[in-house]
Amino acid sequence: MAAESEFVEGQREFLVFVFERALAVLPGSYKLWKRYLDFRRQIVREKKVKKGISDEQVQDDVNHCYERALCNLFRVKLSTFIYLIYIYYRCQGYGWTIVSS
Repeated sequence: MAAESEFVEGQREFLVFVFERALAVLPGSYKLWKRYLDFRRQIVREKKVKKGISDEQVQDDVNHCYERALCNLFRVKLSTFIYLIYIYYRCQGYGWTIVSS
């Protein structure tokens, strides 16, 4: 069973590598960014389910990916909205409250 989880982790690392290479070539591709960000969020969800806790480093990596997407897709308003939803739910996980003015 340990070998199986290492294989899956190796696959994830390879997919992250492939996505990063593709985004280096096509930084303005909305569809590519959307699939990559969905994949990164899926990794965070799976780690929460397996370990029962949130991995701070993995979530920071996802935040960094979102920030890079916002820099490259500044014309796309939907990416900003999706990022705000992600941050909102991340704050909910820590028990923080979001105060609206």
